[in-house]
Amino acid sequence: MIANAGVLAAILLAVIVVVMFAFARAFAQAHVRRHSEFLSGYWVATSKFAADAKLSEFQLFIAPNAAPNAARQGYIIIVDAEGAPVANQAIELRVSPRHSLRNLAADEYCGHMTIRPVDGEELPFPTSLEFAVSVFNGALTLFDKEAVFASLTKDYATTEAALTAYTN
Repeated sequence: MIANAGVLAAILLAVIVVVMFAFARAFAQAHVRRHSEFLSGYWVATSKFAADAKLSEFQLFIAPNAAPNAARQGYIIIVDAEGAPVANQAIELRVSPRHSLRNLAADEYCGHMTIRPVDGEELPFPTSLEFAVSVFNGALTLFDKEAVFASLTKDYATTEAALTAYTN
């Protein structure tokens, strides 16, 4: 009888561990999906970043995912402080989120982003960048080990109009 109780306890423990792992995985996938959806929209430079970078405009539109792991469509407009265009082009973005328990706990969404100009023109920043999104602050930062290339905030009203136009 005691041997059977030990086997039953081991089986019960294994079942509990498997169920906890399944719940943790489902939670992590929901977290990534929610943040991936938040990444879609219309982003504009913070006033501090624009002033520091000597820009009058930095606008980035990121379309929703067409399919999991598919490239996203987008558009970027950058204008310098004198009003001269720096970039005004369609882009394609590939987003590779970084998964970690710290990100889940901090409600952050971060990872690697590759940005490719559709027309082949060069971008004024590297095409391979890290990104961090804060849903609480409505912020998106594009950076690498050397510098911050964009500090953006989500423009919710324009996002709504842009996503409606994009999906219709």
